[in-house]
Amino acid sequence: MSFLSRSEFWTLKKPEALPTKLKSMFRAPDLKKMLRVFRELTDVQSYWVDVTLNPHTANLNLVLSKNRRQVRFVGAQLSGSHLEEHYGCGVLGSRHFSSGKHYWEVDVAKKTDWILGVCSDSVGPAFSFNQFANNRNVYSRYQPQSGYWVIGLHHKHEYRAYEESSTSLLLSMTVPPRRIGVFLDYDAGTVSFYNVTNHGFPIYTFSKYYFPTTLCPYFNPCNCVFPMTLRRPSS
Repeated sequence: MSFLSRSEFWTLKKPEALPTKLKSMFRAPDLKKMLRVFRELTDVQSYWVDVTLNPHTANLNLVLSKNRRQVRFVGAQLSGSHLEEHYGCGVLGSRHFSSGKHYWEVDVAKKTDWILGVCSDSVGPAFSFNQFANNRNVYSRYQPQSGYWVIGLHHKHEYRAYEESSTSLLLSMTVPPRRIGVFLDYDAGTVSFYNVTNHGFPIYTFSKYYFPTTLCPYFNPCNCVFPMTLRRPSS
C-alpha cells in the first residue's frame, strides 16, 4: 500500500478565542512602562546622598551599628495602641536638607513593621506615649501637617501612607518591597518612594507641599527586632 493510499484527511476546527480575563493573564509585560519606570529610578538615583544615622536622636529602645547604617529595636514590648508603641523608636538621619534633590535607599527585608521618609528637624524622633488619646491622634501626628512625610508597613501586610486625614491611606503592593528608595525634591515640594525590589516602581508621592523648615531623613524600625539598613550609594 502506498503512502498516499494510507493517508487520512482531517478537518481542523477554528481555534476558540480566549476570554478577555485569560488574555490578561498571559499578556506580556508592558515593556514600555517598565523602561519608563527604570529610567525614572535611574534619574533619581543620580541624586544619591550618603546618609547615616544620628545617634543623638536614638533612645534606649534602639541599637545602632558602629557604622551608623543600621538600627534595631531592642526595647520591651510597650502597652497601648499599636501605633503608640512606635513613637519612641524613631531616629533621624545625619543629613539636613533645605534645598535641592536628594535620594537614599533603605533595606527593610524581613521586617513586619517600619515607618520611613522625612520629617522636619524641629519635630524630633520621639514623643510621649500618653499624649495620644486614640488612633486618630496617632495618625495625625505622623502627617504632613505635623511635619512628617512618611509611609509604613504594619502587621506584615498593611502598607500605608500618612496623608492628611483621620486615618492613613492603604497602599496596594504587588511585590513586597525589601528595599525602598526615598527621593526628596525640596524645591518642588515632593517626597517620593520607590519599590527598588520591583524594578523601581513608584509606591507613593507626597506632592505640592511647602516645606517651612529644614528636613531630615526619618527611620523607625517600630516594634520589630529585624533591622533597617541604610544602603551605601550605588550598593
